[in-house]
Amino acid sequence: MKLLNIYCVATLLLGGLMPLFGFATDWWNAPGSLSKDAAGWLQARNENTDAFAASLQQSLKTRKGFSYLDQGGNSPSWYHPPLIVEPFPDAYHAKLYNLAYQAFLQSHQLRNAYRVAWTAVHKNPDSRHWRERLIQVAAWLGQREEELRQWRWLAAHGDTAAQATTVTMAASLARPDVIVEMLSPAARNGTLNNKNWKSLIFAYGELGQPDKAVADINAALRFRQSHFLLNQKAYLTYQMGHIEQSLAALQKSTRIYGSIPDIALKEAQLLTMKGQFPEAMAAMRAAEPKATLSDVNFWHLYAVLAWEINDHKVALAAEKRLYLLGAANEYDLQRLIMLTQNSKPQAALAIARQGWRQFQIPIFFFESISLAANQTHWGVLAKLLKVIPRDDPLGLRRYPAYWIAEARLATGQKDLPRALACYAQALDISPGDTAIQADLIWLLIDQKDETSLRALLIGDLNHPGNLRNALISAAQVMHRPQLALYLQNGKVDSPDAILNQADILSDSDSHGGAWSLRRQVAVGMAQRIKQAHKDGGARP
Repeated sequence: MKLLNIYCVATLLLGGLMPLFGFATDWWNAPGSLSKDAAGWLQARNENTDAFAASLQQSLKTRKGFSYLDQGGNSPSWYHPPLIVEPFPDAYHAKLYNLAYQAFLQSHQLRNAYRVAWTAVHKNPDSRHWRERLIQVAAWLGQREEELRQWRWLAAHGDTAAQATTVTMAASLARPDVIVEMLSPAARNGTLNNKNWKSLIFAYGELGQPDKAVADINAALRFRQSHFLLNQKAYLTYQMGHIEQSLAALQKSTRIYGSIPDIALKEAQLLTMKGQFPEAMAAMRAAEPKATLSDVNFWHLYAVLAWEINDHKVALAAEKRLYLLGAANEYDLQRLIMLTQNSKPQAALAIARQGWRQFQIPIFFFESISLAANQTHWGVLAKLLKVIPRDDPLGLRRYPAYWIAEARLATGQKDLPRALACYAQALDISPGDTAIQADLIWLLIDQKDETSLRALLIGDLNHPGNLRNALISAAQVMHRPQLALYLQNGKVDSPDAILNQADILSDSDSHGGAWSLRRQVAVGMAQRIKQAHKDGGARP
């Protein structure tokens, strides 16, 4: 079984349909059967599916709350309001200040030690030694703004280690301006690493300056191409509404680094926004060989695009994959029903029932009962109709389709009185529905209930379409050829209609007229055959 599962996954990845034969039951009876082979998508489903946004958010997960001072509420436990410091008035003397600082530290008078260091920095601003002391005591007292100020000075004066600390602290204190100041120069000369790029892009976002982030990225791309930076550019320009720039960045990434599902997905989404469905499908097809079962978002769009360009074979394969993964959404199931209802009606019924169980929305209920009735699965239809609770929270019994299904079930069970009552209920909800009227008339015709038919035929007989045909048949059952001819007036433009009229004339003892109509049809058919033979013989 393990080898069989491996074979199924491998062939699915190649886009084939062979794994569908590997199941003990028909594929439509095995929704979610491949989910064990692609458990990764289950976790990804609950996360941010936008790869660009997710990559930015990932860099922020370990940080302590941005912009806390602007949000109101309680401040973090480590936050302390800035100390008001009165500097020492006398002139600065190095030995005296050193002695005082050490004495205050040893006696645990941190505020006085802070005052000494603060005064020494302001009277001797070029002293790295005193700035480092001020950082130390400021950290002990929770004076994080002062600590940031001193780290920022050290970073600006060539201390690379101080720069990293400054960026981290600026992020925790919601100072995006400091982050930009620290990182933008390295970004523009192409020396910034990806981790710091994320911090810089986020900072520009906090400042409402995504255009400046794009400018820094463009400057960096002049020094070296980067898959990461092209993706970030695509994300930022998309957020700014510059679709063409975003698309160009994605396509450049594809040209340089090859097509991969994540980038192809974004590229196809942008092309779809422009209405370029064939181009979007081409981008997806290029990445398909690398797509795995966990790339659920890829397969969702792949199925939609195949449907849009009327490639129903590819759409069916993609929708099957999603169905077997247990990843199909309600729209996938609706498309899958439409793709299978003609060639595999039993599959369409199973899919509709799965949709009803999973989503509990009316469209799947009505698809289910209609398909069950069409396939004369009376047991399945009865079960479906019985699951509607007495209070009917979805209001399913307010739709004529519910009562039509009840009527068809009653007909299949040879319960004519109940069938008639259900059709009456449907007509009470939608009295002008000629399809319901036609179903009722055909039922009465099958039962040869002339009394009810005569009652229905009283009144305006100028009915359209399907109801007219049913009424004509009803008139013939009741041996009323004149009424049938009246109803068929103006509707004898097809061979079938002409032959039907000939039968009516025959029933009314107008054998000569019937013979003329039949001859008219025969002559027409002979002429068409002769013309077809002539056209065929003329071909080279």
